[in-house]
Amino acid sequence: MAFSLPWTDLALVCMPLRTLDELLNFHKKPAQWKTLVEPLASRTSPRKMTEFGENGIEVTVNQEEKREILVCHDFKGNYREDSYISEATKWDGYRFYNWYTIDIFCYFSHDLVSVPTLQYINAAHKHGVIVLGTFIVEFSHGALILEKVLESREKMEQVADSLVLVAQYCGFEGWLLNIECPVKKEKVEILIEFVEYLTTQIKREIPNGRVIWYDSVTVDGNLLWQNQVNSKNFTFFEKSDGIFLNYNWTDSAIERTISEVTPSKRFKDVFVGIDIFGRGQVAQLNTHKTFSRIPSQLSVALFATGWTLESIEIEMKEQQQSMGTNELNMRFLARDRNLWSSLYSMLEIYGPNQLPFYSSFCIGSGEFFNRWGMRVKRKPWFDLRKQEIQPSNVTLERYFEDSFDGGSCLVFYQKSFNKIERLFITDFGYFKDLLVSYSFKRNYKLINVSLVLKLKASPTDKEQFHYLVEKDQTTEEEGIVNRAVDDEEVKTVIDKLRERGERHLPFVNSINGWEVRHHLIQCHRGHKLTDIGIRIQNEMQAIEFDSQLLLGSISVHDTSDLALINFD
Repeated sequence: MAFSLPWTDLALVCMPLRTLDELLNFHKKPAQWKTLVEPLASRTSPRKMTEFGENGIEVTVNQEEKREILVCHDFKGNYREDSYISEATKWDGYRFYNWYTIDIFCYFSHDLVSVPTLQYINAAHKHGVIVLGTFIVEFSHGALILEKVLESREKMEQVADSLVLVAQYCGFEGWLLNIECPVKKEKVEILIEFVEYLTTQIKREIPNGRVIWYDSVTVDGNLLWQNQVNSKNFTFFEKSDGIFLNYNWTDSAIERTISEVTPSKRFKDVFVGIDIFGRGQVAQLNTHKTFSRIPSQLSVALFATGWTLESIEIEMKEQQQSMGTNELNMRFLARDRNLWSSLYSMLEIYGPNQLPFYSSFCIGSGEFFNRWGMRVKRKPWFDLRKQEIQPSNVTLERYFEDSFDGGSCLVFYQKSFNKIERLFITDFGYFKDLLVSYSFKRNYKLINVSLVLKLKASPTDKEQFHYLVEKDQTTEEEGIVNRAVDDEEVKTVIDKLRERGERHLPFVNSINGWEVRHHLIQCHRGHKLTDIGIRIQNEMQAIEFDSQLLLGSISVHDTSDLALINFD
């Protein structure tokens, strides 16, 4: 798909800035979608991935010491379905949604200035992930542009100030600098000044601002990828917030990198590159083998994670298979899940930490759009701005044939029954009263489902497990009342939530086969909600192998100030 409209025309699509003049004159005709940008959300502290069970141990990681994971998004040149301000109609394009495993999302193309699209900025920010654009000069035409940038200190600062303005106005956090053309030796010093000046200004003007240097040109002005940090690129590393190493590194090069960086102790500012297509390293569905070779104190940059869709499109074309949207989408979801599941045990994970909380798990596209289980749109759509908060668990499966709210939901099959699957790690609290609601659809009535909450009164207390189950069950344990309530009883609370503008589930028992449950939890002293899971039990005497349960949505609300329900 190719787009010809300039990215500012009528504010219909987001597009790159292709010339230096466009960049320098951005202030005269800035993007019209500034007011639509979501702010950067907060999220939990990172945790080691552990089992959700009675013996699971919560291991929180120091954010300052944790290595970072950067995804550099390059899907067939980018600016595709995600470039639309509203929505596209090709619903099965690439979607990134494993946000709670990464720290930085970089939007990449081979145009001079890759401005991240509004859809990706909002999806990333909703999950607390910072977003970078890309400034790239490459080949002979790039060398001519770079000459103009470096012709004087005044011009260099003008270009850097324009990059700061673009990031400020469009609501993202900074830049990847990719100088992939030789630099005249007498201009290297001003290039170094450019990196330092841009980094300083980005950090001064933009909260959480970041500038990362790509391992390309050296301090001698040669285009010579080092695949390590050494004397030929250390100055660029020193003047920026980090370096993205090229993909052809070796274990010995990584050892030398650690030695070079040890005096500064900036280990996590080194992003070791892995190209998911497998250029330079073993990758694709064996990416985990290369990932495991990278020392844990160094960060990782994953390039072109869209391989999970692009490779399938290539395979289907070579096999002359019809690329029907359903099959393509299912194969993409399976391959994407396989890739990220193989990395999961080596990643720290995040989750939401702000109430009220609502998610329908929709990943931002579909063949229809449902609202509270009812069909409100019957045509395909793609809009990552509508992507809901995604689970902390990358192994969960998506379902596109039905949904409670949006275009998809989660699905659980027999293999996931009779154990607890994590949905989100959380950091909600300290609260005294919570309303927790969820919707689900089961194809057999003897499939029983419950949400599982982990609650803690203090950081040193043992976690308590609470199962939100059938409506006729009420439990009280260690000062916590957990009570399922019906729609009439909870109506007063939901009316108050609506007045406060909080997204919530409806006060009904069922809609179009979707069952809705509401639970009120009252704590005699303040508690934190640290984990949310789901337990599904099949009580049929004969196992039905087509058993499935759809999880449509979940919401959590602090109702401590409402005091509307009497538990006595």
